[in-house]
Amino acid sequence: MPSVATVAADSAASTSAACPAISVFAAFLAWTARGRDENAVDGGSVPLSKDTFDFVVVGGGSAGCVLAARLSEVPAWRVLLLEAGLEEPPEAQVPATYRNLQMTGMNWGYQSEPEPGHCNGTGCPCPKGRVLGGTGAINGFVYIRGSPRDYDEWAAVLEDDGWSYSGVLPFFLRSENALDEDLAADAEHHGVGGPLAVSRPASRDPVNDVLFEAMKNIGLVEGDPNGASQLGYSASQVTVAGGERMSANRAFLEPARNRSNLEVRTGVHVTRVLIVGAEAVGVEFRDRDGVSSRAYAAREVVLTAGVMNTPQILMLSGVGPKEHLAALGIEVVSDLPAVGENLMNHVTSLGVQYLLPPGWPGPGANVSRRVEDFAHFVPGGPLSSLGPEEVNAFCKLDAASPGGTPTAAATADRPDINLRFYGLVPKVSVGQQKAKETPASPQPARGRFLSECFGGTGASGASGSGRGWR
Repeated sequence: MPSVATVAADSAASTSAACPAISVFAAFLAWTARGRDENAVDGGSVPLSKDTFDFVVVGGGSAGCVLAARLSEVPAWRVLLLEAGLEEPPEAQVPATYRNLQMTGMNWGYQSEPEPGHCNGTGCPCPKGRVLGGTGAINGFVYIRGSPRDYDEWAAVLEDDGWSYSGVLPFFLRSENALDEDLAADAEHHGVGGPLAVSRPASRDPVNDVLFEAMKNIGLVEGDPNGASQLGYSASQVTVAGGERMSANRAFLEPARNRSNLEVRTGVHVTRVLIVGAEAVGVEFRDRDGVSSRAYAAREVVLTAGVMNTPQILMLSGVGPKEHLAALGIEVVSDLPAVGENLMNHVTSLGVQYLLPPGWPGPGANVSRRVEDFAHFVPGGPLSSLGPEEVNAFCKLDAASPGGTPTAAATADRPDINLRFYGLVPKVSVGQQKAKETPASPQPARGRFLSECFGGTGASGASGSGRGWR
């Protein structure tokens, strides 16, 4: 009998398949011309031939795309995938546009509650994908699995060695297709032949070399964050193939779209899980015209709607803390106080910002000029690069030194912090004062592009020790 399944972890995904660069770049130019206020691409929803399926998967993000594709490998199982957003547009394949994508309808637009001293007191943006492919279609697509110690601690808490790092590593290797020769040669830590393309960016911003030298100067060594130890600095591994982003949609779902037992419906918003007794029997959803429909599951309803929307759907269905549900007038089906609690994330602090000399040749410089030049969107071209955001470093803090000096001591088996670097972003036309007035923006890129650019540094906890967003 069907049951409500919990959220599967989000993961980035990619494959080596790529469409012609000119067609992608033309789509990108058309997108910039029409504006970025909405996600206007709809690949066409598949009409439901029947209202009963074996599995109903709610949320076509990184987890949902993978699950729908995997479940539909069994020809006898009928699978329905429901996604609130629309089809992933071609412009999402251009790596350098990811921050622009977060200013469109492809982002749910969540904000944290305003707090003094954080994001100018206006609340911090919490980008979450509202598009087929999910957040993996609009994020920075850096591929980092996490600390092995974190997995081992989860296994200890759950008393299940299957969640230890040694337990999950074979599945990471099975899904990975390492494209760089040195990564592919490390068979202990990287896989080859899977659907998830992992590579280092072909285009390297000159400022990255400056940052690498700075890492060496504080005693860090070059390493592989997905290798034997996370400690050290590196050029980030990314889910990019042929200069294009490869989301879970493109890597896992698209190859399965022609299966007769798989139906994908976009632009539908699931409002609740239908529960009879203690069993989930289906879902109720609204289409873009506001028309409500239902779909039923003979085996399971699987919720992969993301860290924000999955608990929301559960609570709208009467599953959650009874006091909270009662306060909202929702009938309690199951009192589960943990629903909506214990959200873990990496607390990040921004550090030094720096202005680069005029004419700096990085990919962020004078973007408005570069997007008019076809030659710049080719595999390995500047628009396939994230600039300094491709530099990552993991380190321990030396508690004995004033302020905690970063170190990569060999005895440290888990990093304390992740040093991060932000891309070159143009100043808005009215100057820095306008930038200060721009609310809740991680970068002052709201006006027309100029040639003066700057970058920034930041640090976040390497383990997800931050709890909850109010």
